[in-house]
Amino acid sequence: MANYTRYKTFRVGMCPPLSRRRFLSLCGTGSIASFTGCSSPVWPNDTESTPTSGNTQSTDGLVWQKKVQVKLTRPDSSVLADLLRVQFDRDRDEVFGMFDPEYVDGTVDGASVAISADLHDTLMNEFGGVNYKIKMGPVNDADDHLHAQARRAVFNELPLAGHVSVEKFWVEATDDLRVRYVRPIETDPPTDPPTTVDISRFDLGSDYNGY
Repeated sequence: MANYTRYKTFRVGMCPPLSRRRFLSLCGTGSIASFTGCSSPVWPNDTESTPTSGNTQSTDGLVWQKKVQVKLTRPDSSVLADLLRVQFDRDRDEVFGMFDPEYVDGTVDGASVAISADLHDTLMNEFGGVNYKIKMGPVNDADDHLHAQARRAVFNELPLAGHVSVEKFWVEATDDLRVRYVRPIETDPPTDPPTTVDISRFDLGSDYNGY
């Protein structure tokens, strides 16, 4: 079971937009999510892989989740585990989530999340791979949402709780697997900080003993 230290900061500001429920993996036990056999690849570095030509589209929406994911391995299995995951609750005007301070301390500042090049290199050396993922939306009148990966620098540019316009494209991960990536066209950070920031700390080693 993970060990938690919780802190809160309270600010006044932006009016709450449309409602969004907290993602289920932060409820109940409080465990950070993992994905066994996940098809999303972990790239060997931050620049490798090229877009599939002639297959780009643009879209816009609210950035409501950002997370950093690493690959944990042992001889008989591997998992993708979240080192950091933060989300904007549009109904509560709140940023909430969790991170492991042993690996990513200093990356969260209120609603801002950024990974330095040095930290990226450290994570690569420690885990052998790291993914940067975002969720945004709604991106159309049907209330659909976009889940995608991003390069580290792009991940830093996309503001949590802000509206962005992005170009989405596919990258060939293997001969039979493509992964959707995004890069910004325009970014519009929130005018005011969220009313509440509620971030938990957890211990990755406690959750994944044996990896």
